[in-house]
Amino acid sequence: MTGEMLTEKLSFLAKLSETRLMRVVRGGIGMAGTLVLPASLLLLLAHFPLPGWAEFWSGVFGPAWQAPLDKGAQAVYRFFSLTVAFGAAHAYAKEAGEEDVLTPGLLGAAAFLTLVPWGGDSLSGAAGAVAVPLRYLGVDGIFGALAAG
Repeated sequence: MTGEMLTEKLSFLAKLSETRLMRVVRGGIGMAGTLVLPASLLLLLAHFPLPGWAEFWSGVFGPAWQAPLDKGAQAVYRFFSLTVAFGAAHAYAKEAGEEDVLTPGLLGAAAFLTLVPWGGDSLSGAAGAVAVPLRYLGVDGIFGALAAG
């Protein structure tokens, strides 16, 4: 590949990255991405790969000290796509010059929840209860979240 062909392809990709659609995708994933760093830090604190780390903190906080840190990280990862749907709709409204960007974000999240296949199982176990499977709210639903947003 010659330098001229490479420059031409890079120029095309630069133009593509500045389209409204790509800015909306970046905005949606970027909003959810800001939550990943704190969640990753929680996981790193809970499972730091240093010999004696877990034993030391077990002596300070008790044997179940990792559970709250793991639960905090799981909360972020399990609702990643929901945040992407909110962020994409929010970014689209911002790109369109809307003054109110919160309402479109909420509508994007609601649209995503409408598209997610709901199951018949519920955590409460109540007869006839319907639950949203967490699988699609996590990273498995990112593309659907972008489309809904």
